[in-house]
Amino acid sequence: MANDNPESRPPLAYKNDDFLKGPDARPLRILSEYLEPLSHFRRQRIRDTIVFFG
Repeated sequence: MANDNPESRPPLAYKNDDFLKGPDARPLRILSEYLEPLSHFRRQRIRDTIVFFG
């Protein structure tokens, strides 16, 4: 079957740069701006933070 060839399949969404850079993936990009720093905090065992805006 031709569909069994991995090269003929469309890329998975998380590996598809065209999708990730497009407007439909905006919620994913916003969520990643929260999750990526959170992963750093967890690795450093930081539980509480104070944020100043201004």
